[in-house]
Amino acid sequence: MINVGISVGIGLSYYFLYRLDEHLSADPLTESYTLHWTIHNVPLMDFSSGLATCPPLWGHYRFGLSVFVGSFLAVLCGDLFGENPAGAEFGHGHDGWQIWCWMFLFSIIVGIILERRHSKKKRKAEGNL
Repeated sequence: MINVGISVGIGLSYYFLYRLDEHLSADPLTESYTLHWTIHNVPLMDFSSGLATCPPLWGHYRFGLSVFVGSFLAVLCGDLFGENPAGAEFGHGHDGWQIWCWMFLFSIIVGIILERRHSKKKRKAEGNL
């Protein structure tokens, strides 16, 4: 039951990120480039939400939380550190999307490591019983 609660919580958090994007996009001064890009231009936020929401249902909540936290922090870091007007290649002046992609991939790796460590500890504990 806890796994379902974690999964629902992560799913609701992504829903609120989508709603936040709608609210921020209404005013050009407050628009979040990275959040808007991951939701609208490329459906990466949909992939991220699925990847974070489903594994907790099967007991892999560490992976789901890692992907969610990584995705959320990647949006923040992408907006804070991504502005690059001098290096405006491909018609863009913002590198937040690259920051998001790399941090998201890193969060997947961290999630896998956390799950493996947990399974090793679990097996070790079962072996000592």
